[in-house]
Amino acid sequence: MSRSPVTDYRVDIASNKEIIFIFIVFATVLYFIYPSDILKEQAMKEKSNYALSTIYLENMLQLDPHNEELLFAAVAADLGSGKVDLAKNLIGVLTESLKPKDRYKLSLLQYKIYMIDLQAVGDQNQSNKIKKQMEKLINKVSQSGEFQEKNSFLWYRYALALAQKEAALSFIKPIYENGDKYALEQCVYLANDLNKTQEKIYCTEQLVKADHNQSKKWLESAYIIYTESKNTKLAYATLKKLAQKDPKYLDELARVELREKDYEESSKTFIFLYEHSLDKDKKDYYLLKAIQVLIDGNKIDNAVALMKQYEDIYLKDDEMMNIFIKRYLGMERLRDAQDLSLKLMKDGSFE
Repeated sequence: MSRSPVTDYRVDIASNKEIIFIFIVFATVLYFIYPSDILKEQAMKEKSNYALSTIYLENMLQLDPHNEELLFAAVAADLGSGKVDLAKNLIGVLTESLKPKDRYKLSLLQYKIYMIDLQAVGDQNQSNKIKKQMEKLINKVSQSGEFQEKNSFLWYRYALALAQKEAALSFIKPIYENGDKYALEQCVYLANDLNKTQEKIYCTEQLVKADHNQSKKWLESAYIIYTESKNTKLAYATLKKLAQKDPKYLDELARVELREKDYEESSKTFIFLYEHSLDKDKKDYYLLKAIQVLIDGNKIDNAVALMKQYEDIYLKDDEMMNIFIKRYLGMERLRDAQDLSLKLMKDGSFE
């Protein structure tokens, strides 16, 4: 009797028990051949198939149930495959045996579980309870400092999402202290909202040094901070730098220089404004201010020299000449007042 072609090519299939036994033996061999960190790394690379990673890691844990690296990897894989309850159980195991240096990992996984629970819950009261737990964890991590710098921005985003601004500022501190521009900018905004003057000043000053393309923006911010905190010395120094970048601040600079009793510098600034103004009324105003600040500072010789420098320009301007003569008389420079009067008579300006 002949055998059918189907019978000739029949392949015997192993039972389920045999397949599991083979897998365990294979996993055991792999475990002893390769270090556990390599196994965990290989398993976690399978991000597209968390189910396979989970099965693989669970079998590894049967061989080494106290391996924290495998436990962490298993929690992450369980979360990825939707096994939240199992992930929570594993976190319970980790909590009991975890070394202090690894707590930052546990906190991140715990927060991810809260986020999953928050998405799954439909009741508002329960949602609020979960948010309270999230806020508590965020503040605990920020106050203890149990987070890695590489996760600073992640925790920062978590904190901002729950309006925990003080915690958010704590999370980015290691980053902005290293000069990161984005972190420094966020520091300024958060410190401003939290009325933390020292942090705001520090981050603003660092931005002025680091961000050359937008330094005017941060110079303005620094000037406002120093002015509000009544730090006149630093406000004055900052305004000088600001005026170099934007001439619109020169008028204010001249007034601040006068307030700081830097009379000669104030006069020079008013003269600069005079020379760069196209409007006659403004030019007259700036010139007279430049003269007056020297008089106020008792720099009489300087004031007289400045007036003489501009006498000829204004010989045909009766109003300005009258002011000049009054200024000479006010300084008790009678001879200079007389000389100007004679010059005007000779020129025909006085009849």
